[in-house]
Amino acid sequence: MNDPIKPLRIILILLIVSESFWLLSRLLSVVDLEIYSLLPSNLYNLIGMLSNVLMILLFVFLIRLIGQLQLKP
Repeated sequence: MNDPIKPLRIILILLIVSESFWLLSRLLSVVDLEIYSLLPSNLYNLIGMLSNVLMILLFVFLIRLIGQLQLKP
């Protein structure tokens, strides 16, 4: 079977970048600067969808990794 660690590492890095964007967006909204007013709505929605897809991929790769780590009797 293929090694699930390398794609999992890439997905985790991309997920950190995506979550950092949302954190920055929320932090800037505290000082009344909205990122979604600076970006086109399509791009903002695309970033949101990318974040959801990355989360789903993370779970899929984790399930695959857990299946490979199960102890055999």
